[in-house]
Amino acid sequence: MPSSFSRFVSEEDLDDLRGEFMAALAELEAEEKEEGNMTAESGN
Repeated sequence: MPSSFSRFVSEEDLDDLRGEFMAALAELEAEEKEEGNMTAESGN
């Protein structure tokens, strides 16, 4: 991590952002799986 960057953003902030990002990503993946199941079921 460049020192100039760490002056503006703390490690805690980065951890919070990472946590939020991973949660949002997991949510999106769950939604995609649900949509995939719906299209597979309607295809029968």
